[in-house]
Amino acid sequence: MAYISQSGLAKPGPVIETFCSDEMVSRYVKLDGVVTMVDSKHATRHLNEVKPRFVVNESVEQVAYADRIIINKTDLVSEADLEVLTKKIKHINGMAQIQHAKYGAVDIDFVLGVGGYDLDSVSIVSEGTIDLDELDDWLERLIEEKGEDLYRYKGVLSVNGSDERYVLQGVHTMLDGCPGKTWTPDETRINKLVFIGRDLDETMLRKGFKGCL
Repeated sequence: MAYISQSGLAKPGPVIETFCSDEMVSRYVKLDGVVTMVDSKHATRHLNEVKPRFVVNESVEQVAYADRIIINKTDLVSEADLEVLTKKIKHINGMAQIQHAKYGAVDIDFVLGVGGYDLDSVSIVSEGTIDLDELDDWLERLIEEKGEDLYRYKGVLSVNGSDERYVLQGVHTMLDGCPGKTWTPDETRINKLVFIGRDLDETMLRKGFKGCL
């Protein structure tokens, strides 16, 4: 058993992806779950922080990826402030189990044996260009129907009428997309999209993506 502790500004997504998609790592190590500890004294300010366009709020991302959330230092805030913070966290991630704590004290069973990553992975690679409106509509429907089971999804896509790659990434119901590097004239425009989640229907995902071409 191994425990990986990240810094306060760390992004959990790349670490999760390594466990789920790297064949060498996944052969020997299984990811059990993500536990996020929230500082109740300062969390609301960080969660409400407005970032520049195309920049993800790290605090929101850490809450969104969590399977278990410990709201710590509850002795330093009022009951009213704690209730507001808890509602904020549930709005970001309504699926994670939450415990309030002082000095980080929770039962060991809350953070071990989570079982959050008994997951499937579907990779889609396709030439062609994407209709961005069709893609947005499809992903919106997919998130509405399967958001709880979509632990992580990301892609680099070729979009109609654009010389730039379109980069998207998401976790559960949170989705971000932004322009990426410019395609060079001699490059073959390849769309790459990966879904990591639970009970994924590969046929349905491939059919839905094909409908966006």
